[in-house]
Amino acid sequence: MLSIKDSGSKKRVSSRAELSSMTSENGVSNHGNHNSNSTNTNNCRAVPGLHPSAAKLRRLSTGEDSQDHCNETDRPIDPPDIERSKDVVTDEIVRRKAFRWCQDSIGGVWLSVSSESELIITHISGGMSNYLYLIALPPDMKPVKEEPTDVLLRIYGQISKSTLDFLVHNSVVFALLAERNLGPKPFGMYHDGRVEEFIKGRSLVPADLRKPYVMNLVAEKLARFHSLDMPLCKKPRWFKSMVRGWIKDIKNNLHKHREARDALEKMSPNFDLETEFRELMGFDLGNHFNEWMFDYSSSEKPGFKHNFENYPSQKEQFHFFRAYLQASEEDGCDEGDVEDSHLWALYRETNTLALHSHFLWGVWAIVQSQTSSIEFDYVAYSKARFEAYFFMKARLPQILAACES
Repeated sequence: MLSIKDSGSKKRVSSRAELSSMTSENGVSNHGNHNSNSTNTNNCRAVPGLHPSAAKLRRLSTGEDSQDHCNETDRPIDPPDIERSKDVVTDEIVRRKAFRWCQDSIGGVWLSVSSESELIITHISGGMSNYLYLIALPPDMKPVKEEPTDVLLRIYGQISKSTLDFLVHNSVVFALLAERNLGPKPFGMYHDGRVEEFIKGRSLVPADLRKPYVMNLVAEKLARFHSLDMPLCKKPRWFKSMVRGWIKDIKNNLHKHREARDALEKMSPNFDLETEFRELMGFDLGNHFNEWMFDYSSSEKPGFKHNFENYPSQKEQFHFFRAYLQASEEDGCDEGDVEDSHLWALYRETNTLALHSHFLWGVWAIVQSQTSSIEFDYVAYSKARFEAYFFMKARLPQILAACES
């Protein structure tokens, strides 16, 4: 068997901790690989508090909600009652895809590679939904024109390719972000993965995220992302559609998920799973702030560390909001022109929808624990995200009260 080197030191610049919504790995990324498919949402609008509903979990998991049927692209590719098994990504599969995809999508000097064994393949750690590999040409091979000598190979995990919705939206968003210099360049897209530009760098850790200049950079990028007019569905149904599918998967594998199911039922009376928030901006901001709590740079089990006290303070959030609003094309704010009312509205919306982020990734991790072969403790991560949910929920009344004062 051909061996593939494993390297924990080679990581890409963009990670979920850096900018969850813009990544294609939250989303999104060296970690989640999930796009939030945010639409253009720049206006600051406060979001009401969460409303309890004990029947929501059952309705969401069974699809009884008649107000929001999934369209064709939301339907799973696999039968709904399938019992999922682990991903199978062997050295042979990786080499075969790398050889064929790079020759087909890049051409040039890559066509001179005569066999799979000539490629230099290094596993890149950090992927939590997808399998990432650095593919490089032999040192003696030089570009014919301007083709790259190394690229990133991304092989989708089951959770990333389970619906047509992901496959379509992921490809569209990824290509458009690259065209606007907001993401790596795509070389080839396939139903189970893609070949893309490899960006040398390192992932951000929580200590980086709270540095003022990093906060400004991330806020500016996120504002640019939210200003894009994407050719995607503008109905606020993505959160419910995504979570519904995952909860169905958990129900179909209930014997494997009893502890997780108990946690979900415990949360359902306190969490409105039917919430339809039109301002996805708040979710993205809350999702980013939640990542301040988590450090994925650890090479030891469970694969991450967390500290809930690292969640940004009101002062830090307002710093981020100002940079975000100043960079917003729609608002066009100059420094010092951001109104306090906009800051407080964002503060309310962001911290309310941060709960949705914890819930989303908690459910995601339960599904991943049964399908992914990546060395990461998804069960521990799910528990940590649910614990973070309750930690934030306890602080939310104080936050909302501050918004009203």
